Amino acid sequence: MKLLKQTNRDFIVAASIVSVIAGVSLYFLITGIIREETVDTLAVNCLRIEKKIENNDAVHTQLPILEVAYLPQLPNVAYVITDTVIFDEIEGEPTQFTSFTLYKLINGNNIAITCRSKTIENVDVFWAVLKSFGVFLILIFGILFFMNKRSHKKIWTSFYKNLETVKSYSLKTGSELNLMHTSIDEFNELNNVLNNLTNQISRDYATLKNFTENASHELQTPLSIIRNNTELLMQANIDENVVKYVEKIYVTTNRISHVVEALLLLSKIENNQFKTVSLINFNEVITAQVKMYAEIFGDAFAIELKLNDVFKHEMNLQLAGVLVKNLIENGLKHKPINGKLNIWIDATKIVFANPGVKPVGEISNYFNRFTKEDEASKSSGLGLAIVSDICKVSGLQVSGVYEDGNYQFTISQA
Repeated sequence: MKLLKQTNRDFIVAASIVSVIAGVSLYFLITGIIREETVDTLAVNCLRIEKKIENNDAVHTQLPILEVAYLPQLPNVAYVITDTVIFDEIEGEPTQFTSFTLYKLINGNNIAITCRSKTIENVDVFWAVLKSFGVFLILIFGILFFMNKRSHKKIWTSFYKNLETVKSYSLKTGSELNLMHTSIDEFNELNNVLNNLTNQISRDYATLKNFTENASHELQTPLSIIRNNTELLMQANIDENVVKYVEKIYVTTNRISHVVEALLLLSKIENNQFKTVSLINFNEVITAQVKMYAEIFGDAFAIELKLNDVFKHEMNLQLAGVLVKNLIENGLKHKPINGKLNIWIDATKIVFANPGVKPVGEISNYFNRFTKEDEASKSSGLGLAIVSDICKVSGLQVSGVYEDGNYQFTISQA
């Protein structure tokens, strides 16, 4: 849930609770004030009638509004406030009145002066409060909503721009993050933390990149020396038992050399060092490599190529060659001795299929580095990882399945 939605929801819940409490309180406050004012008015009216009687002025009873009664004896209270229901001839129905009765000894007579006023019904007060308070709340909520929306747009615009900058940031570009300065201290503090973090990561990445490249280059020279010297030793007239050990050294050195070359290639791909792109005709690239392998295998040629259409894609030519080479070598390496690698080319995809033993794990795991079915295998486990990385940087898609006893690796447009 977004922050604004969460805060708005909390605000609405809190405001609704406060509004209910305020509305109930307002209802009781208004009814109390109305009753108090009604009683005060009736008391004043009774005092006015008292003055008239003292002055022997004529006072006419007006039921149910005014009533003057002569009593044989005054009660022990000065006045009485009551609520009573009296039939009102004007309205033609029983009506509730608030009565104020004043007991006085006036000119030697015990007199009860009663003034009445129609009581405002609680239901009327309730609906009046509800309507007025409801309109007030709608107005307040409406103003707050639009003000909050406007404030949110102004405050969070820079945050979302910085968020997009962070999303699009790439270590490979080597550029700084350059987040937008805002008027919010917390956002600026976050920007500073992100700037420092990305700068540190960028420095570490550059250091690791240089180390990988330098280590790969530095390893190639001693490996070449070891390989050349072992070749000389194998050609020399030495004991057969020694030759076996020299051959092991030679084979192991070649394996290490291939791993180093593969790691160096992966590093170059990740660092986007293959920037030159052109429209590649994969039919031509694959046909050329198939011819090369045909010359190598001779009569035991193990590749069957089927050109259904032309597959073209814009990418680096060198990477296209490595992509095809790794997929062909992967198929030839893992097929049975009498099996064949089949390659089908359509306008939208290229399929490399070879027979093989059913895999133990998921085919997708083979695109991870140093993953291989048999740990004792002489394969480096980097061939398909290189294929996967080339596809990522070139806008292609690679997928693998095992069907009907065959491994199928498909290259298609992303």
